[in-house]
Amino acid sequence: MAGSESAPSGECGPAREWLSPEEFAAYSGLAIATVRRRVKDKLLPSVQLGGPHCRVLIRKTALEELSGDEPKTPPITPPSADSAYDPDEKLPGPLPRWKRRRRNKN
Repeated sequence: MAGSESAPSGECGPAREWLSPEEFAAYSGLAIATVRRRVKDKLLPSVQLGGPHCRVLIRKTALEELSGDEPKTPPITPPSADSAYDPDEKLPGPLPRWKRRRRNKN
């Protein structure tokens, strides 16, 4: 059945609904390693009809389904005027080697 959405069809044409990970990577612009990692972590919906060690197929529309699930990074806010930079304030931690004074052992 060419219009069935429940299982991948065997047709090879421009209207293919299911893609291999390599084809999906080329279609979506993601790296193949990213596609495989997301399939492995079950972040990208896919099917594997023959069981383990068989061909993995990804629905062409999986990218649109995923786009709403991506974690958003918080916007970067500039420091406020209240937190003025003080160049004389000592930062925590040890001094770098190049700032340490050498002691003469005479």
